[in-house]
Amino acid sequence: MINEVHASHIRRVYVEFSIEAPELEPLLVTERLGINPSQFARRGDERRNYSGDTLGLEENGWWQVRTEGIVVSKDINEHFHFLLDRLLPHRDKILGFAKGGNTYFGVLWQSTYLYAGTGPLIDPKSLAGVAMLAASMGFDMYQINEFVGEPPMVNGFGALVARNRGMDTEVFSNRKDALAWLYAAPSETAALTPGSARFTA
Repeated sequence: MINEVHASHIRRVYVEFSIEAPELEPLLVTERLGINPSQFARRGDERRNYSGDTLGLEENGWWQVRTEGIVVSKDINEHFHFLLDRLLPHRDKILGFAKGGNTYFGVLWQSTYLYAGTGPLIDPKSLAGVAMLAASMGFDMYQINEFVGEPPMVNGFGALVARNRGMDTEVFSNRKDALAWLYAAPSETAALTPGSARFTA
């Protein structure tokens, strides 16, 4: 269970599970497992990107199930548990379908606060289930920048770069306050001198 503060930064989470093999027949997988896929393709089907452009032909057949829109929790482990509870009873069938190919878990995780130690923590139950399905696992992790009102002209990263180069910097939430500070009388703030910078964020 993730704590409330950690959860407040998380914006989007899901887990997907895929079976891929050269001769995989996705409709047969659906029939044998009794699980409806989120997506699937047969070998030789057109492969397209998110814009709908054709990239070529599928080299393998694949079948995928995803928790997005089904599991609403921000706890990544609840997404794993949901899938594993449905997949593990069919473990032998899944490994048979994946013969000559592979099984794979993909994790998408988006947060407004992405620093060391703040990413998803996978619990032992989930890791054991992934291993039982002989699956590899990959992560797509993104930091989402959110702003109140107008987007910044220069963000905090610009101020950080300037500060690292020996400049005095300040970050403001709007242009009006930034200009007021910039042109303030010397008695109110230090005059702008070479080696100084002002940023709106």
